[in-house]
Amino acid sequence: MFETAEGRISILGYLEQILDFPASVYVPFTTPFLWQGDPATTSVIPAWHTSLWHTAMHVDVPWNSSYADRLTARTTLTNLTRAVDALTGLAGGPYMNEANPFTQDWKQDFWGANYERLLEVKRKYGPKG
Repeated sequence: MFETAEGRISILGYLEQILDFPASVYVPFTTPFLWQGDPATTSVIPAWHTSLWHTAMHVDVPWNSSYADRLTARTTLTNLTRAVDALTGLAGGPYMNEANPFTQDWKQDFWGANYERLLEVKRKYGPKG
């Protein structure tokens, strides 16, 4: 994405777009981009290991929100998710603990190629919960 002018323009367009949403946005530089280890030895989605940085959005939903407010927050979160998906496509991947809980294809989005291996571990060591 960073190597071409089109990619950089897409990133800037995405950042401009998400600033229009009623959400807090931050861009931490915490990925293992320079790490030379084997991505198969961790549980995170493989895309994480080739990411230079990631963006995160926070949508507040106070405990006493009305149904309409909760629905608005969910719609905002869904639209933010769609915006990042349009930028990264299937090659991207959210960090599971900071992702949209209403993600449709959560197995692929959160775990990618690691899902089946992780499910085997779960079945072996925690079959009841």
